[in-house]
Amino acid sequence: MRRWRHLLALLAAGVAVILGPETRGELTDSQRRQILAEAGAAYDEGVSALRRDPVLSSQALGTAVQRYRQLVDDGIVNGRLHYNLANAYLQSGEIGRAILHYRAAEKLMPGDPRLRHNLEYARTLRRSRIQPSGERALGRALLGWHHNTSTRARFRVFLGAYLSFWVTLGVQLVAPHAAWRWLAVATAALWLACGASVVSQL
Repeated sequence: MRRWRHLLALLAAGVAVILGPETRGELTDSQRRQILAEAGAAYDEGVSALRRDPVLSSQALGTAVQRYRQLVDDGIVNGRLHYNLANAYLQSGEIGRAILHYRAAEKLMPGDPRLRHNLEYARTLRRSRIQPSGERALGRALLGWHHNTSTRARFRVFLGAYLSFWVTLGVQLVAPHAAWRWLAVATAALWLACGASVVSQL
């Protein structure tokens, strides 16, 4: 019981982070737009020069990574930004960092087909791949919803299930019926699962 009280306390503390305004850094909007434009131009130059001038390509991609990282470090939480940074890392040959930022982007825009394709491609480039154990593979299959949905979406489901649980419980007390009991159990299981999923990423 105490464990679930602690869980709810953590959820309450995380509401402001999940639903509150986006944390802003020191850069102005004008500076952010300029840095983003520079990053995009450097990336395009780096990709176009991959075959004809590897040195120029490496320098341009390094500039793109640096500029995108400036925006990430400034506190911008944006799936497309992580996706672009991952692409720059991938073209630079930094596979591990590319995968890291593809996964960060995946949490913010789950289900994006281009992102998923690039992530799978980056994973095929890893030099050493450890096959997941049967237990881990089963865990991934059962928790696919946790990895393929955004934190905000899971929080909204949690909130809806939590409210539905108490409404159903109230109806059950006024008009007892087996259907209401089962519905209360189902909504309780849903809000507890989503609550634990959200808290795990705070």
